[in-house]
Amino acid sequence: MATYKTIAKTVKAEDGREIHYTEVLTGLTYALDLPLAQPAGHTLRTCWIGMHIGRQLDLKPDQLWELYYTLLLKDAGGSRIGSRLFELFYNDDLVVQHAYRKLNRQQFKDVLRFLNKHAGIFEGTFGQLSRIINLLIQWKSVTAELSKIKGEAGAEIAKNLDFPEAVAAAIRAVDEHFNGKGQPQGLEGDKIPLYARIALLAQVVDAIHADDGKDAALAEAEARSGTWFDPQVVAAFKTVAEGDAFWAGLTSAELRAAVVKLEPKDKVIILTEEKLDDLAQAFGVIIDNKSDFTKGHSGRVAEYAEAIGKLDGMDMPSLRQLKRAALLHDLGRLGISNAILDKPVAITKTEHEMTQKHAVWSEEILGRISIFRQLAVVAGAHHERLDGLGYPNGKKKDDIPGDSRIITVADIYDALTTTRPHRGRMDNPKAFEILNGMRDGALEGKYVDLLRKNVE
Repeated sequence: MATYKTIAKTVKAEDGREIHYTEVLTGLTYALDLPLAQPAGHTLRTCWIGMHIGRQLDLKPDQLWELYYTLLLKDAGGSRIGSRLFELFYNDDLVVQHAYRKLNRQQFKDVLRFLNKHAGIFEGTFGQLSRIINLLIQWKSVTAELSKIKGEAGAEIAKNLDFPEAVAAAIRAVDEHFNGKGQPQGLEGDKIPLYARIALLAQVVDAIHADDGKDAALAEAEARSGTWFDPQVVAAFKTVAEGDAFWAGLTSAELRAAVVKLEPKDKVIILTEEKLDDLAQAFGVIIDNKSDFTKGHSGRVAEYAEAIGKLDGMDMPSLRQLKRAALLHDLGRLGISNAILDKPVAITKTEHEMTQKHAVWSEEILGRISIFRQLAVVAGAHHERLDGLGYPNGKKKDDIPGDSRIITVADIYDALTTTRPHRGRMDNPKAFEILNGMRDGALEGKYVDLLRKNVE
């Protein structure tokens, strides 16, 4: 997948040590928590829970390694269902997602209560009632569709990152239930991959523990044993849950470092430049999956930015960094509701202020990763303007990284020349008329010229 495939070159930390792949991936999992509206660190906590269960079940090192990456990538397809949730529920998909993760979807009264609270919130009484009835009638097919979309998208990401089919298959099956009443295929018992059975219990335990505490999580695991959950997996969880160290680790400020160490030692993946490129590419796809209107956006912005950089005389290592930053610049957009991203009319001032947070979130998430500290600043500044009227920090020309200025031009051009929910795409002459009107005040003029030279 990477553009710069030559001889694999390991990525070194400032102190010269080799960096583990998971040091980057665990940092990026904070982005996977956003579209599911889970508390920050949900994926890491799920991994902590699931790996303790796997060890209690005496899984072999190869199995633990596959389980480890299943747990870290189980929600790689979560962004793909945002648009569909907004369409189905006509409500903020993030509100729906947060409640949906804990919902016992096999209990009619729980489903009805969920729909009454979350379906058709943006509609009048009649429209809301009609939507609730339709969703109730189609509940099984709706949940199967959502699980299939999420599972297939996540499995594709795992395969593109060169993980084995066992990991991809488990990601597809995370919403299957032990009694055969899960989705998308209705698999039953040991026909469900073991890693998926572990991941399902682990993620539900974390969701309930985060909101309602340890006792509620234990009670729910027991209550759903034999229906949602494999009783053997529940028994293993109850055993590990007896230890105070397990719960202390789950809430520790050092959880991410502890999760990095959970990867089986003889299977540790060492980070290479190529693998780092592939991670940036994969997360660019995850970002773009958030809305049907942004499909391919990050990839195109990366291509335009790279072209500008080449014409500006950048060397290959610098181009590589620029492309990674362009692929990841919108990482924080995963936390923006599709009720805003897919809104068919112009968004309000309040909604615009909400979208501005995505630049901050991009920088915060990327800044957690030591080798991305500089890249984080670049990504966080892609909506700044030379005249200081941009966001989120109102930086002026000399304070805005050069890579950010390139990405800004590429980003605006792609936004103008693609269809958005409230308008059609513009042709090149119109797009460059707008870009030229922004040059030197908002945009670096030479980068506008270099982009035009590349695309025309």
